[in-house]
Amino acid sequence: ILQMGGSKAVAQQHERGSLTARERIEYFFDPGTFTEIGLYVKHRTTEFGMDKREIPAEGLITGFGKVNGRLVMVAAEDYTTMVGTFGEYHGKKFSEAIDLAKDMGIPFVGMNDSGGARLQEGMDTLQSYAWLFRSQIQASGIIPQIALLMGPCLGGQAYHPVMQDFVFQCRETGRMGIAGPAFVKTQTGEDIDIDTLCGVEAHAVKSGETHVVAEDDKDCLDKTKELLSFLPSN
Repeated sequence: ILQMGGSKAVAQQHERGSLTARERIEYFFDPGTFTEIGLYVKHRTTEFGMDKREIPAEGLITGFGKVNGRLVMVAAEDYTTMVGTFGEYHGKKFSEAIDLAKDMGIPFVGMNDSGGARLQEGMDTLQSYAWLFRSQIQASGIIPQIALLMGPCLGGQAYHPVMQDFVFQCRETGRMGIAGPAFVKTQTGEDIDIDTLCGVEAHAVKSGETHVVAEDDKDCLDKTKELLSFLPSN
């Protein structure tokens, strides 16, 4: 499970200029303070060959630890594992982490890096989006919620970062959109590239959804630590 999607997928993540989910967590938290939750969670889908598909930690690493001495909860999507797709138990872990953060009275940070909904799980995936949105709404105004766009955040994934209090976006790798260029071409006939549609120009300049632009993963995590230093825990 700790090897995530395997050495080849990890190498591809590094080639894109990104850290893995576990490397991000290691960089973010004070050494030796992170406690993982739900390491052994598995999906229950059997259709479309999913009965033979192993998805380590359900493509999402959740847990809490100390950031500059203060407790913080995190959910970090693992793009090396089935491109971090959002399935039923992926979403269940995500929503449970927010619920626990609210109960503990500590900030929540979501590290988004996902190709979108895991379509093999159908309505179960959509149900888990409902769990996540509900958890975010119930925690709103009680604890700080920060969303980090560190990789693709597409399809159903694009809804939940903007429902949080602050959105950070990595300049070269952060992408957020309801759909990709192919879908836009099909629906409207317009040719548009992924950067124009989903990148920093779209959200930090035009839509205003992104509050802070970061140069890379480490810069994003450093800026998040800086913001947390200004905020109360709850």
